[in-house]
Amino acid sequence: MEIKRCEQCGETLRKIGENWGCPYCGSVYTDNESRKLEDLLEEKKREALANRKRVLWDEAHKPYPSRDSLIKAAQSVREIFDEDDLACFYLAISDQDPGALNRYLGKRSVNRYTAQEILRFALLSLRPVQVLPLKEFVERHLKGDDYTKAMTSIEELAGKLSDGLYMTNLPRKVFLAYSSKDMEEVVKMTEFLESNGMPVFCALRNLRHGVGSAEFYWSGICDAMAHCEAFVFLSSKNSRSLECQALSKEIPHLLDNLPNVKRIHYRLDDDGEASMAVKMWLNAFDDGRE
Repeated sequence: MEIKRCEQCGETLRKIGENWGCPYCGSVYTDNESRKLEDLLEEKKREALANRKRVLWDEAHKPYPSRDSLIKAAQSVREIFDEDDLACFYLAISDQDPGALNRYLGKRSVNRYTAQEILRFALLSLRPVQVLPLKEFVERHLKGDDYTKAMTSIEELAGKLSDGLYMTNLPRKVFLAYSSKDMEEVVKMTEFLESNGMPVFCALRNLRHGVGSAEFYWSGICDAMAHCEAFVFLSSKNSRSLECQALSKEIPHLLDNLPNVKRIHYRLDDDGEASMAVKMWLNAFDDGRE
């Protein structure tokens, strides 16, 4: 139900015959005046929101942003517009729960300029656990030169934070094979496994993007597969397609060259229909799997 408020005192107006009256100060408004009042209040609301967003922007662009000031400014914006993209982001990155930012990055869809601001600020305090969610966010939001520059910035900083992040010959427990369309599930699976002490190789996180050739990329994949104890195929309607490298290239390479690597078929959804070629590869993969 739409709420009308008095211009004089802010009290909720009540319908009195054909007009609107204030039970507190006695002001009376016609329907036409009431509509003008709503327009005025909406204009003041937009002005207040713009001022609060400007304060938030200034806080976020200080050389050394104050966490408390940033939270206060973001909460002020959300008092008027609860779903403001940047206000929600600044609160997520300031949250003591390390998973808050990852949840934000996994679900939010924003415009290109907001995505670049999110990337800029996230890089100021990037942690290794945030590399994969941030890359997945870039995958969804940026293209062309913007994509390449963003990935390069993430990888340069991530390489300084974590020794061995981009070493494909580093022994790991799990190699994840998946479709890029299932990245939200991939991020969740990676976080779950690593929180239980199982280091994961995930191509989006552990391979450099935007540089090198397709051959260089594929050689890194093969090297990583050879140094993992288990190959986990995240099966979905997206990955059960010969267009998906996980099925068309990685599984055949595993079957032909790495018989001692454990094979695990984890279904993200129901099997559904699959072509004969897909069924052939999956039957070969499942034969003798763990």
